[in-house]
Amino acid sequence: MSPTIASNPDWAWSAESHPNQTVLFRTTIHGLDNDKCARLLIAANTRYQLWINGVYQGQGPCPAPKTESNADEYTLQPTGNPLCLAVLVHYYGVSVQSHSNAPAGLWAQMKVDRGSRTEMHSIKPEDWKYCQVNGWRSTKCRRSWATAWVEQFHASEHPDGWQNTDHDDTHWPQAQSHRHEGSILLKRETPMLKEWLMPAETLIAAAEVSLDADFPEDGSIKLGEMLDNEAWKKLPLEQFQADWSSGAGIETSKRDSGLALVFDLGVNVAAQIEFQVNASCGVVDAYGAERLSNGRPLAYLKGADYACRWHAANGAAPFRTINYNGFRYLLIVLRPDGSPMRLKAAGAWRRQSDMTLHSNFSTRDAELFSLWQKSIHTLQIGTQETGVDCPTREQAFYVGDGLWHSLWLSRLFNEPSHLHHFFQAVESCQDELSGLVSPAIYRGTMPYAFLLDYCLIYVWGIDVYRRALPVDDARLRQLLSSGERVLKWFEERIGPSGIVETEPHQEASAGPQHYTQLVFIDHPGMGWHMTDEPGIARSRKSFGLNAFLIIALEAFHRCAESVGYEPQLDGDKLCIAKLRSTCRELFWNPQQQIYADCIDADDVQQGWSEHSQMLAVLSRVTSGADAYSLIGQLIEQRANPALCRGTPYMWIYYTEALYLSGHGDKVIELVRDAWSEMNNNPEVTTWWETFLGDHLDSWCHPWSAVPAWVLHNQEEQFRIVPPATQEQAQPELYVR
Repeated sequence: MSPTIASNPDWAWSAESHPNQTVLFRTTIHGLDNDKCARLLIAANTRYQLWINGVYQGQGPCPAPKTESNADEYTLQPTGNPLCLAVLVHYYGVSVQSHSNAPAGLWAQMKVDRGSRTEMHSIKPEDWKYCQVNGWRSTKCRRSWATAWVEQFHASEHPDGWQNTDHDDTHWPQAQSHRHEGSILLKRETPMLKEWLMPAETLIAAAEVSLDADFPEDGSIKLGEMLDNEAWKKLPLEQFQADWSSGAGIETSKRDSGLALVFDLGVNVAAQIEFQVNASCGVVDAYGAERLSNGRPLAYLKGADYACRWHAANGAAPFRTINYNGFRYLLIVLRPDGSPMRLKAAGAWRRQSDMTLHSNFSTRDAELFSLWQKSIHTLQIGTQETGVDCPTREQAFYVGDGLWHSLWLSRLFNEPSHLHHFFQAVESCQDELSGLVSPAIYRGTMPYAFLLDYCLIYVWGIDVYRRALPVDDARLRQLLSSGERVLKWFEERIGPSGIVETEPHQEASAGPQHYTQLVFIDHPGMGWHMTDEPGIARSRKSFGLNAFLIIALEAFHRCAESVGYEPQLDGDKLCIAKLRSTCRELFWNPQQQIYADCIDADDVQQGWSEHSQMLAVLSRVTSGADAYSLIGQLIEQRANPALCRGTPYMWIYYTEALYLSGHGDKVIELVRDAWSEMNNNPEVTTWWETFLGDHLDSWCHPWSAVPAWVLHNQEEQFRIVPPATQEQAQPELYVR
């Protein structure tokens, strides 16, 4: 676990805090000898960017759940001169999926090595000076329900050179001290970000647009939607490209119209937008988009707005957004106001976890090698301070896919820290009343919304963690205690049928149910994606949920026995043998030779999905020759339009079921076929969220990087469901 640095620390902030607040801080550190090693610990809520003596150092922090915060560490090279620390802190102040709703603040401390001892030097809140009027406007323009704010920046209000040692901050007020009950500071576990500028070089479109594009600060207009839909008069590209390639930049030639420019970076990236514009007035609108539609970038999807607006001023420095997202296409719109505007530079300030690929895969098969490369690239840009479900829409660390994402990083990149952090964060986000764990790990706003199968995947993952990495027994027992609380919730919902009976969708109420619960399994049938495809049938008696319970129970007991943990579960209700037998009896359809998805209110079997068949194998509800036959039939029926097919996420489990049922020799070719439409599409450089890649999908989803795991795992053979031992073949031994 990450060590605790401080409890209830003093945070520096302005006199007031409010949502969508950006504050600049400065302080000067004296008395550092030039022959001593010094390190800076820094934390902020919600995001920070750091400069030392005018030189950019990095950004962070790593998100943390609830009232926890992570402190990043920077190694300094003292020269005997004072060190000027300059920090930009942006506070969200609203509920998002990617970060907790911890109160605003900046905290820092110096560690100085003096021979055999280390001295700690606090940087007190009153040591900082701050500036609130700094160019970033506090508007009500949200990016989306899942992420925070669209940026509006006025260059004329920005204190130029504020990061430099010689900047005059005499008139900046002194920061105030704030303490937040229950606040905890932990040392960051995951790697810092690797950051670099990727210049935009290739123009693919230019167009005349309107000078006027209203974007009020009250959030009533979505800038991204307006940019997607505003009228374009396309212009020839040749001269624009020649001017850009020469380094001269591109200038607006007309005073009565704006100029839209679209650059193709050639590959999907996770990045902030950066540009430099020479102009005395006018505005620049910009966004990054993953895809094109009729030759234009399309970014406003599912209500998410990735645009920003910058207001020009004479001598303005290059501008870099605070926000990031995933994109390949960069739109820059120049809207002059009576005088020319010249775009001097533009590009993507790329950011991803600083990791080195450890696994090597080589082949003369170009298609397989492309599967490998695109999967690795998807993982790289989908790993930020932590893993994210996608770098575009939600940027959230989810339990269900986050476990496997972190496992892959530990094996393919030899980077165990993300898996360590996963379990620390999930345990910390556990609900005190129900024992369930939040699916979006850092989201702290009530009411909670729990994906029930994700809760069981967390329990399953504890044993995966034990087998994948060296983990202290005491730590495993602590996690098992947390996992047991999850299992208790399911134990209490074993119904008269002998399996878990619970609503697949129940909203939070003012009564005892203080949370929303959902049975997810996968996207089909949820109404979020694949809306025209057959869905998973869901009811109070769900086969998928009970199969995940069996998998979790088996993994839980296997891990508990390895460390001598004695659970206090009801051995009759949660007897694995009884659960398997009851699931076979209830969900097996002998006429169709399939496992149904659920039993409806009239006790009728409903639904036929890939998911239920593969989960029947992983839970060992079926095994041996029966499992081989079941999966063989599933392979033959994959093109049947009545079959509910899974997303790439479900292939995490599908490939394991193939191995476990004796069809391991078919895995590579089935993966090749399933990913072929994406892989053969020249526009695709990262994997889509589903195999459809429609307007509902993000175009970079790390859960879709299954091919890299499969190709790597041919040699390693790490099974997330290990082959049954003699003891597991006699599950009555797990009755307690």
